[in-house]
Amino acid sequence: MYLVLRTLEPATAQLNQSGGVIVPPGVTLDRVLAAVGRLLVHCESLRTDIVEEEDGRLVQRLTSGSASVDAWDTTDRDDGAAIEAARLDVAGVPFDPVGLPFRSAIVVRDGTPVGLVWAASHVACDANSIPIVNRCLAAFLSGAASPDPMDECQQPLERAAFEQSEAGQRLGRRALDFWERKVGLLPVAAPWPEHEPDDPRFWRGTLTSAAIQPAADAIARRLATGTSAVLLAATAHVLSDLLGTERVAIQLTAGNRGARERIRSVANMTQTGLVVLDVDRSSLATTVGQAWRAGMQAYRHSQFDFAEFEALFDRLGQARGESVDLAYFFNDLRTDTRPAEAAVDPAEFANLRSVTAFRWEEGIRQQNIKFLIMVRDGGALTILVDTAFCSRKRAEVVILAIEELLVTTANSG
Repeated sequence: MYLVLRTLEPATAQLNQSGGVIVPPGVTLDRVLAAVGRLLVHCESLRTDIVEEEDGRLVQRLTSGSASVDAWDTTDRDDGAAIEAARLDVAGVPFDPVGLPFRSAIVVRDGTPVGLVWAASHVACDANSIPIVNRCLAAFLSGAASPDPMDECQQPLERAAFEQSEAGQRLGRRALDFWERKVGLLPVAAPWPEHEPDDPRFWRGTLTSAAIQPAADAIARRLATGTSAVLLAATAHVLSDLLGTERVAIQLTAGNRGARERIRSVANMTQTGLVVLDVDRSSLATTVGQAWRAGMQAYRHSQFDFAEFEALFDRLGQARGESVDLAYFFNDLRTDTRPAEAAVDPAEFANLRSVTAFRWEEGIRQQNIKFLIMVRDGGALTILVDTAFCSRKRAEVVILAIEELLVTTANSG
């Protein structure tokens, strides 16, 4: 993740992780500050920085000392609204890739602390870490012990030591051996369209839809699977149309939280795996089955040295005499991907779609992808595109096509 953030434009904070909690009545400013201190002791990743050596090696360094906490004044009488505004403000500032990956602020109204918000670099934690940090802060503010004992939470340096151990190296080699056996399935790189990119070249936008989640739920219930497989399959369908090929390769973000010692860790455990799907454009259901199986394989083989992963596919591309295109991504940010039990009447989908809205949010000068779909809570989809590959106008059509495909398939059952 450090290398990814170094690639991104410094002016964007799009990957920052953040959260916030209410400060209970009667809790003093000193106790709030103490809670932040206890958090930094408990969660070593939030005070671990990365040093890039002259030879390119990355070294993790656990820091110690003091940390500043900002005050964020508010006049809003709604604690929840004040905390959310402060969280967005604190999270909206980029982190120095080689600096402390954590900041916090106390939300103060009339001299009294009412909330505590925080943000962290994506190097330090992932989306699965957010509820863990919030849970710890809530406990520390009340004077309680951590709900997640340190000896049950793998810390970054412990993880690094495991990855360098014989067992860790064996795990990484097994994953890379698996991907090497899959090389014959990979499609060749798609030709670049002949149009000028925008300036900035990369753009991120979000589709807000009340129909996507219930449609994905309906399909998942019918096929006895999770909604993540449904949305991955729908993404593969629109990407297939965009590329003009039936076979697509998508990098899939894996949470890597399966082991007991990683479930309650505050760290960035995510890594990308790879899925290769042969899209049946006449049947989303067929692709959903493939997506589930391929996704499980990706999750099982997603612990490896990413530099070795990229080098592997560079070598394989050279051996094939054609580059391997791995610039398409799918990232389901939700922590619960089970379908809801309550079904929406198919007749309601038209009404739900009437409030669908899309807006472009941010232009980015530097990225390392062509196409990314991120799934957010509530059915919102974020798209990030390289406009040298896909124009913004076409990208809007693509993301709306995901909604259309899901609703049509849900109604057909």
